[in-house]
Amino acid sequence: MIKENEVEMARVEASLAAQFEREIYDKTVAEVEKNSEIIDEVVNELVNRYCKELDELIDNVNETLETYGDIEKFELDIFIIKLPLQLYYISEAQESLGIKEDTAKAIRQVLFNQARDKAVGTIADKDATAERAVEQETLASIAFSRASKKMKHRVEAALELLNSLKKVVSRRMSEADIARFSKDDNPF
Repeated sequence: MIKENEVEMARVEASLAAQFEREIYDKTVAEVEKNSEIIDEVVNELVNRYCKELDELIDNVNETLETYGDIEKFELDIFIIKLPLQLYYISEAQESLGIKEDTAKAIRQVLFNQARDKAVGTIADKDATAERAVEQETLASIAFSRASKKMKHRVEAALELLNSLKKVVSRRMSEADIARFSKDDNPF
């Protein structure tokens, strides 16, 4: 009987511990969601500022495909000309964003060092105080870093699209050549 009570108590304790850990987990997830939403908004604002025209061009390609199922020759020519132009401007913007990221990191480091120098206590206490003092600068640095990565991914996707459009042109040219040569070879 005592052994059964001990087993039952152990089950109850394990259940309570799991429930308590789940509550902590849920609170942590909620906090992460709340904070990451803010950073995500900032990152999207940065990326949209620099990538708006590229996004519109890619949306135009997508819309054309969804609407007509194919891209006309003149549209293909326009897309193939405009995509590299947009990529040119974005590469400049990426460098600008990289400079801002580096600047944010440098500001964070200077403020961290200043806060650490003024802090009292053990090394761990000083580090903790300094980390708390530069939380906003850390978030700014993270935002610039994420925006830079997002822009890089968009550039890679745009390059893939450009290569695909070029392949379509090559395929159409090959088909036109085959059709022309087939017509020339056919005596009827």
